[in-house]
Amino acid sequence: MSLWGQQIPSSYLTQDQCIIPFSQGCLHNISDIYTAHLKSDQLQWFEQCQVRACLGVPIIKGELLWGFLMAHHCTCPRQWAYWELDLLEQISAQVSIAIHQSQLYEQTQEQAQREKGLRRVIQAISQPLDLETIFSTATLEMGQLLNVDRVSIAQYIPDQNHWIIVASATQGSQIHDTIGIIIPDDDNLISAQIKQQKVIRISNFQQYADQPINQNLTEMNPGALLIVPLWVGSSIWGSLSVYRHHQTWIWQDTEVELACTLVEQLQVAIQQSQLYQQLHIANQRLEGLVMMDGLTQVANRRRFDEYLEQEWKRGTREKQPLSLIFCDVDYFKCYNDQYGHLAGDECLIQVAQAIDQSVRRPGDLVARYGGEEFAVILPQTYIQGAIQVAEIIANTLNSLQIPHPESPLSSHLTLSMGIASFMPSVHSSPQVLIEAADQALYQAKAQGRNRYIVYTSPESASESSH
Repeated sequence: MSLWGQQIPSSYLTQDQCIIPFSQGCLHNISDIYTAHLKSDQLQWFEQCQVRACLGVPIIKGELLWGFLMAHHCTCPRQWAYWELDLLEQISAQVSIAIHQSQLYEQTQEQAQREKGLRRVIQAISQPLDLETIFSTATLEMGQLLNVDRVSIAQYIPDQNHWIIVASATQGSQIHDTIGIIIPDDDNLISAQIKQQKVIRISNFQQYADQPINQNLTEMNPGALLIVPLWVGSSIWGSLSVYRHHQTWIWQDTEVELACTLVEQLQVAIQQSQLYQQLHIANQRLEGLVMMDGLTQVANRRRFDEYLEQEWKRGTREKQPLSLIFCDVDYFKCYNDQYGHLAGDECLIQVAQAIDQSVRRPGDLVARYGGEEFAVILPQTYIQGAIQVAEIIANTLNSLQIPHPESPLSSHLTLSMGIASFMPSVHSSPQVLIEAADQALYQAKAQGRNRYIVYTSPESASESSH
């Protein structure tokens, strides 16, 4: 009769009769079950298994009892010979060695798999520079690597005195998503330990159920939680949390080691991302300075040329009109001669601000074209819309009442403006729009200044003056 899969009665595995003797290397020698003074359930089990005599030898792995090797005689009582005892002990020793080698092999395989998975995680988070992608990849890969139910990343916001879950990856539909959850920082025992750079192993999160601050998390996390602090430089940035949906789970050192290694990589990734963002902002500022007129703080000629080319191409694709206004300060040389160059610079600043305030759409561009001349690019704008903008500019400047006693036209500063509007096409270039607006501006000056002129093609009757 095969005993494969048969359960041994718990009474047979008592500490005094079995566990302790076997752990000490003692043999279990029964020559006849009916004379061995066995308990009734022990005797019954041997009878069911058709065992009459039994010889048991412990299998010791290291210093611990792993199991035992048993030889049964079924037909009649048997006095076990010494050579049989010796043979069984030798077999037991070989089994113990085989078990140890097998477990070492399994541990080696598991370690290799962990290292392979960790390399995959590190490679995945080392490429992108935006934190959202880094965190999303890290939590997903880490969850699969550790075979846990959820991995989350929380960021500490000291100004608001709380923590917020910024990334989370779950492995099952029954697991709550925690992204966006805010955790208060005051009177929070877990938070205090994180700030002390302690790795927190929580076998059962219910132990924090009596803390109101963690009550919501306790309800959502009835299982085990592993929390690793995430520091960047000398400051606490946040934490990495690994969650198992078990009532109780003892976190293994290998799991903690993997989580800590990932946190080290996240620290590097966060620092790199922060440096990249700082560099990006600095480059944007530098680019803004390169594209900005230093005096008036509106776009410069370089930015004007680039933007006009860009909007001309877009207008060609989308079949939308493009308008341009040239503005020139009337008798500005007289103003400079009267008040000096410093006052002239201040005057140009006020004119630029007046024009900029009159142009309200984000896609419109005000630029200093050169000297006392300014330009306004109006994408997706027909001629009537451009005329309205020119009138607003004139009214805004007039409201400032900038004194100009040397002007033959008025006691205050005025502008002459030329307006042109074209439908961009691949058969022409932005230069035709510039030339048209410039011609209209020339006509405005020729007709007495302090006005705007709308360009009309030579085929049209004449330019219109206002």
